[in-house]
Amino acid sequence: MSEQNSLSVNASPTKELFISMLTKDLVLIDAIADLVDNCVDGAKRLRHSEDYTGLFVHLEVTSEQFRIVDNCGGIDVTTAREHAFCFGRPSGMVTTNHSIGNFGVGMKRALFKLGKFFSIESCTQNSRFSLEQNIEAWAVIKEWNFRFNNVEENVQVNETDIGTRITVSDLYPGVSSELGLETFISRLKIKLQSIHQITMEKGFLIKLNNIQLDCSPPCLASSDTISPSYKEKEIVNEHEQKVNVRMYAGLSIRDPSKAGWSIYCNDRLILEADKSLITGWGKEADNPDYHNTYARFRGFVFFDSIKSDLLPWNTTKNNIDAELPLFREIRDDMILEMKPVMGFLKKVAKEKRYQENNDPTPLEIIINSADFLPLKHFTKEQSFIYPSETQTEQTSPAMSTIKYQMPLEDVKQVKEVLKVKTAKEVGEKTFEYFMRMECND
Repeated sequence: MSEQNSLSVNASPTKELFISMLTKDLVLIDAIADLVDNCVDGAKRLRHSEDYTGLFVHLEVTSEQFRIVDNCGGIDVTTAREHAFCFGRPSGMVTTNHSIGNFGVGMKRALFKLGKFFSIESCTQNSRFSLEQNIEAWAVIKEWNFRFNNVEENVQVNETDIGTRITVSDLYPGVSSELGLETFISRLKIKLQSIHQITMEKGFLIKLNNIQLDCSPPCLASSDTISPSYKEKEIVNEHEQKVNVRMYAGLSIRDPSKAGWSIYCNDRLILEADKSLITGWGKEADNPDYHNTYARFRGFVFFDSIKSDLLPWNTTKNNIDAELPLFREIRDDMILEMKPVMGFLKKVAKEKRYQENNDPTPLEIIINSADFLPLKHFTKEQSFIYPSETQTEQTSPAMSTIKYQMPLEDVKQVKEVLKVKTAKEVGEKTFEYFMRMECND
């Protein structure tokens, strides 16, 4: 043994440990979402206009196998050979502008999470390749490289063949059991619909087991008297790299499960309906804790950058890196933007408390009569617009409740004459009759 070798200490990882560490804390739904993110990145490379009409990803998810197919441009042979299967993103690699597949581990991590065998076929306009790998067999050999089964370059490929097809079989038992559950398919559907709602709004099609996912972009109340705040901000770091931020705060349908702040990075939903200190709720942020008084509150923040590694997301893209200076700066703005909306919702709640019946209050009538418009409708910067007390008074007269008791048989007789079913309707109809006969000119 040479002196140099005698001083050398082996610190290389084993593949088994590497695979375990890469997949241990990865939730199965997040693994599948990573693969869909790669398809969306393909769409972004193809369509810089962000009109994704005609582009799709189809997922087939069963207890036997997992399969994902797209027509989003494919992986060229050079990229596959040099970059696509690396663990991490090599320096100097050409990246996708506004990418959501940020960290260079998503596809490999997902394949290792799902099963013991995978195959990949991919075609571009002028190349195609196929690759198959038994992960258990690969894990016991020293070489880290995969090998192509077939490679063709400088060929003409039919347009209908362009895209990528990934199949994972010999699924791990726990994965197989979960993929076979209807409840898992339902949760996966909800997840994909949520995180890619903006991409689908731009024409991208996602199918799960032959069922097309619904596109339900976020909406906010808008009328002459109510409209959300909208702010834009450009943040430039010391290297002249830019992050553009768009922020909306307003009202929507009363729904506690949807209330809160939702945060997007390059149009991909990262944090949904958050009601925690992270997004400015609570006394530490000089705001109240969430309460169903604020069930109509909706806030949306969009971080966008050509360089996706500047954005405040974690590696599994299911939470925010709240310690980044970029996010802390925007969080201060979020706290300010939510205050007038929450103040208005307190007035709505107070008005409701003082009303003696459960009918809509004047402020509720104003909210309910507004249009609920997609965020792309709001393009002009403005503060939150809400009705003044004068506008409220003009919209609806002050209301009062009348209560009295009468003999049951008499009430039944009046119901029959008026052809109504409830005591409330009896009271309303008899009052209307009295007003018409005795009070109106």
